[in-house]
Amino acid sequence: MKKVSKTIGTLVGMSAILAASTAAAALTWSNFVTLSGVDVEAQGTTGVIVWVGSTTAPTNKPACGTAGEYELYGSADAVKAITNTATAAYLAGKQVKLLFDGACDGSYAHVVGVTTF
Repeated sequence: MKKVSKTIGTLVGMSAILAASTAAAALTWSNFVTLSGVDVEAQGTTGVIVWVGSTTAPTNKPACGTAGEYELYGSADAVKAITNTATAAYLAGKQVKLLFDGACDGSYAHVVGVTTF
């Protein structure tokens, strides 16, 4: 029962993340990848930027995303939720699928969702 509740909670959380996303392009999931890290960089008074890296190139990554890391993108709450999921998966050594919105910030493809199933 606990696993079912956790799965339902994850699905509800993913729905909230997707609803909060401001993506203009079609959303596409990658294949399963192993994260190589989660990097957070302070941006003065404007907040933080969070990137995730993977040990292999994910499928369905936008062509504009040439960097080996991918920027978490969305509202502050959405980025926080994605960061929590990505960090937990990274620490547990679980593979994830990345949800791309088709856009990039420079050479960093936007990731608007992460899931472990």
